[in-house]
Amino acid sequence: MYQIDFKIVGLPYHAWGGNELGEKVRTALGKRVTLSHDCDNEKNPEATMAIIDTEFVGYVSNELCHVVSSYCDRSATKTLSAVVVDYDEQEGNYALLARTDVGETMDVDEVHEHEEARRWSEEYGWLAMMKKTDEEKRMKALVGEMKRALMEGKGLEGEQKTVFDAYLRECRWYVSWEATQEREELQRLTAASEHEDMREWSRQLSHVMTMMGNDEHLAKIYDRMFEETKRSGAFLRLCRMHEELKLGALRQALMRFPGWMYQYFGKMEKWEYVSTLYYMRVPEVALNRFVTGVLMEQQLREWTQTEMMERNNDVRERDEETGATDVKERLKRVIAQMREEQCLRHQYDYVWLMVVMNKTERLPHFDGLQSFTDFLHDDLQLEDAPARSTMHAKMYVCRGGSKPDEWSFSDTEDAKECHRRINVAKRFLRLWRESGI
Repeated sequence: MYQIDFKIVGLPYHAWGGNELGEKVRTALGKRVTLSHDCDNEKNPEATMAIIDTEFVGYVSNELCHVVSSYCDRSATKTLSAVVVDYDEQEGNYALLARTDVGETMDVDEVHEHEEARRWSEEYGWLAMMKKTDEEKRMKALVGEMKRALMEGKGLEGEQKTVFDAYLRECRWYVSWEATQEREELQRLTAASEHEDMREWSRQLSHVMTMMGNDEHLAKIYDRMFEETKRSGAFLRLCRMHEELKLGALRQALMRFPGWMYQYFGKMEKWEYVSTLYYMRVPEVALNRFVTGVLMEQQLREWTQTEMMERNNDVRERDEETGATDVKERLKRVIAQMREEQCLRHQYDYVWLMVVMNKTERLPHFDGLQSFTDFLHDDLQLEDAPARSTMHAKMYVCRGGSKPDEWSFSDTEDAKECHRRINVAKRFLRLWRESGI
């Protein structure tokens, strides 16, 4: 039989923090502790939360958190149960001493992992995602503890019933693979219970599961997943942290999500899109990264467009101040000259013009191919201007600094072709400067 004795620390910084901390610590002896691996913790990926009387009170100390978190992960309910056996007080610093008997309280069989979950995690692990709040983490641990009680044939008592009511209100909004599995498992466990209130909860869970086929409810899930998240302060702070993220790289990552998740976003009815995600059984972390990524792309694009408008306004103002020829007319003459010189051999060579314009002050800037194509057709009114589809394949292949001589291209290793593309950009810049003389 294997017992683990460990400390619970950080008590002043969570639910028990305040003037009554000492009293709460001294009266905690014998109380049950629910332990749950806090996988989203940025400071310590092995952090393990401790919950007493449904309150998040602290973390397992660093000395043993890696051991405790491993046992939590291997448990069928993703939680462990422990008991407070003592407390430690040194100069006003409190810690609880707790013990868990893993030989009796844990199912040590490995949980069968969703076969796609690991691949999804590895493929999209670099994408930022919204972190769970402490309340969401607390609820996750408490639901695991409820599941354990039901698996042991026990009923739910006191605060656990309140927690289950809260779970019923919240679980209807989640469409990840894990959320679906959890609803199905809790529905089976409550249906098999001898307690009538448990069987009533089973009926309510069955109703929640049928709501996943209701178009109106699915549309509300969409609003909560995407629109409410985008308005949150936490999301905007996350975007500010990743302002330098390249839109092209982000878009390419999103396009690689299976099932055309990105390509169909915004092109289907809300209920239809959420229904598609639900039946794809997307792992929770991957779904979180996808939602965050899609919304971040929209937000960064909005900021980029605003910045581009401001920079283009600066270009116009500077030209007016210096009495320079109208920018559009100058660009039309430059491109006509390059056509005459046969610099633009391929339709996609216009991409190099867009790239160099985006990297050069006092020239128009574009947030993507669509705005560049519109500029060529509508603003410059070029005859035989290239279509967006003829340039799309080369949109993201150019790498390097602001000067063409610093460029490289990911789609070819042909030195002659790379040199030709660089010369297209350099010739454009030279003609542009000469046009203002």
